[in-house]
Amino acid sequence: MYKVNINDIVKVKLTEHGKKIEREKNEKLNELISAFGGQVSEYKPSVDEDGYTTYQLWSLFGTFGSHMGLTQELPFETEIIITKAKPMNTKIQTD
Repeated sequence: MYKVNINDIVKVKLTEHGKKIEREKNEKLNELISAFGGQVSEYKPSVDEDGYTTYQLWSLFGTFGSHMGLTQELPFETEIIITKAKPMNTKIQTD
């Protein structure tokens, strides 16, 4: 067993559906920024040389949580890279 902190960095490979969600999220943010007179930047997904996008775990949940569930199209591939995890005592208590 391993401990993972919700602030830890994880990497996922976005599907086309996930890229669409990210793009739409960015467009909504840009609309809000523009409404308050701010500068709007063009959406550029941040993808590493292996095709992974990096998030803090809590941000991954926040961005895609409502888009995940039975019968829903996956926003990212099912394997996730957790960049650090701490081994923990595997003894399981039985009460």
